[in-house]
Amino acid sequence: MVMRDRLLEILQKLKFEPQDITDGTNLRQDLGIDSTEFAEIAVAIERELHLVINDEELQLAKTFGDLVLYVASAPTVA
Repeated sequence: MVMRDRLLEILQKLKFEPQDITDGTNLRQDLGIDSTEFAEIAVAIERELHLVINDEELQLAKTFGDLVLYVASAPTVA
């Protein structure tokens, strides 16, 4: 499964509607994600994908496409 699809599944579990999300979707403006929700997303990504996610770096993602690129480059848990 592609990283984009895995992230959409994770966001859906966190009560976001995947049909509303495209690569250009602004995480803050369009989805209303705040810093607390970014932390929840980071934990969910780490748990589901076994990756190491830096909360501060993750919050630099402006769009869903940015999020996909960041997560695709994140190191795996040793």
